[in-house]
Amino acid sequence: MTNIPDKIDLGCGDKKPDGFYGVDVIETPSVDLVQDLDEPDWDLPSDHFKVIRAIDVFEHLENPVQFMEEVHRIATSDAEITIQGPHFSSGNWHDPTHKRLLGSRTFEHFTKDTRFDFYTQAKFRVDRVTITFDWSENRVYKAAASFVANRYTQLYERTFLRNLMPATNITFRLSPEK
Repeated sequence: MTNIPDKIDLGCGDKKPDGFYGVDVIETPSVDLVQDLDEPDWDLPSDHFKVIRAIDVFEHLENPVQFMEEVHRIATSDAEITIQGPHFSSGNWHDPTHKRLLGSRTFEHFTKDTRFDFYTQAKFRVDRVTITFDWSENRVYKAAASFVANRYTQLYERTFLRNLMPATNITFRLSPEK
């Protein structure tokens, strides 16, 4: 494999950003490599990618631990990894292809020194978590919801506030621990 950029979009579908190497299970004009992200041993070089995106992919996976192990393998030690998916307070349970929704603690099992750090050797640092809301409606209400959810995340997720102000997505910025 030669001339592969150091930026990759996992699950790019038909909308790969400029300068990225596109990977998806379905062949589209944006896809550079057809790869089932639920399978192990991706046909991608190890320690190669400095920017890794997985937007609206994680919730579809059958084996998220295996996926994260492969992400860890292909990432450089200074890689910026962005994973985005539907927040568990969203109405995205209606999508029959979703196997899980995400919350602020989704990636704790992939960090060092946690209670469940025995699931995998692939470790990451969670650098940032951002909960987002649909801004098409009342902007003042959504601004208040965004402030509360991102400033007081545990209060938001563990109380009735998540039902009063359901989020749309959650985005994680991760760094590999190598």
